[in-house]
Amino acid sequence: MLFTLGIGSSMSQIETILTVFKDKFPSLREKKGYLALGVCVIFFLLGLPLTTNVGQHILVLLNNYGVGAAVYFYATLTVIGITWIYGIRNFSNDINFMLGSPPGIFWKITWTFTAPIALIVIFIYGHIPDENEEKNYLPPWAEITGWILAAVAVFQIPIWGIQVILRNPEKSILRKFINSFKATKDWGPGDPDDKARWVEMKRSPRIYNERKTEVTVVSSVYNEAFKGDDVF
Repeated sequence: MLFTLGIGSSMSQIETILTVFKDKFPSLREKKGYLALGVCVIFFLLGLPLTTNVGQHILVLLNNYGVGAAVYFYATLTVIGITWIYGIRNFSNDINFMLGSPPGIFWKITWTFTAPIALIVIFIYGHIPDENEEKNYLPPWAEITGWILAAVAVFQIPIWGIQVILRNPEKSILRKFINSFKATKDWGPGDPDDKARWVEMKRSPRIYNERKTEVTVVSSVYNEAFKGDDVF
């Protein structure tokens, strides 16, 4: 059971890292096997210290500082960014374009209100000290290391966000800030034909849906992201 749980958790983490590298450096897609092997070896080496006598203390640092706050922070900003900044209507139209049917009202309410509120409540509740909980005291240097890990994890979003704002071509800081929240010109499907249909759908979703019902619905659409034997 633990082995299966570890494999399942590792797959999602490795998949995320591999996808980022292959999107940033398309040439690595031809060497996906070596890339996956390299990432797995690095993960293996990073996990070795957890098997030593101080492994439990390292695990406490990673759980309490390096992962806990960052996960809820990332998840909350992701939900807010998609549903409130990009817009639940745009997101629903994108799902309709990809799957052929829009999400129901349940999912819209869940993504827009339930998910962010629940994440914030869980985050606050999780940081309320429990007097009956057995405390794992750490030396001062470990506490400092833990806060450094937390800062490195949490401040990734504001650091790269500031970089995006500063690189915006607008002159005033206000315009830079506003335009940084807008989609770029190349936003949308990578295939030119899909991009043209997607732009048409964005301009008039109702007319696009009416035209879509007049044509034969295909059973599937070829996705270049899964070209060849890319299993990662």
